[in-house]
Amino acid sequence: MYYVKKVLSCFYSELTFLQKEEVKCGLLNGLDEKQVVLYASCEYNHLQMEQMRLALEHGVAAGVVRRYMHADMSAEKMKETRLRLENGERLKRDYVHMCLPFFSVVVLVCLCLTLYKDEKPYLELKTDTIRLTCGQEFDPMEYIASFSSYQGQLILPSSFDTKNPGNHVVVYKLQTKRETLEKMLYVSVE
Repeated sequence: MYYVKKVLSCFYSELTFLQKEEVKCGLLNGLDEKQVVLYASCEYNHLQMEQMRLALEHGVAAGVVRRYMHADMSAEKMKETRLRLENGERLKRDYVHMCLPFFSVVVLVCLCLTLYKDEKPYLELKTDTIRLTCGQEFDPMEYIASFSSYQGQLILPSSFDTKNPGNHVVVYKLQTKRETLEKMLYVSVE
């Protein structure tokens, strides 16, 4: 009953007209619902579905079809595979389609790491000079515009006495494995 419902749902799904025709053709040619469900999916185009249907109609077992025919194969490659299966040839399983997602992730990670490695660290302050009134608190984080936190350690300047007027130079540092960036902030306490 499960497979009957699954086949019926194909006609209300997002299958194209030609894909639905392949489902009908399989049922009219004596395939059971379980066999039809094997290829009645949006992941296959109608030409791929046709090759899977023909393989099943010519006596190739469903498990063999599932094993050797997959959505990233062209219909022409499926036809070649189907004919070889129908002739009783033993085939080596094509593992490439199973490895592609894995290799894609590996390539993406390597690319990201390369970009990450080559990106220069940065430390930007909002301004070079500030004025504080006597007694006003100095918050070093308030003057940072941006920095590359993933590439190093930010070392903030230590606080200083703002109760007395005067000029001060505070140094912000971004320490990485390769270098240390320094930015100076000139503070005038009035």
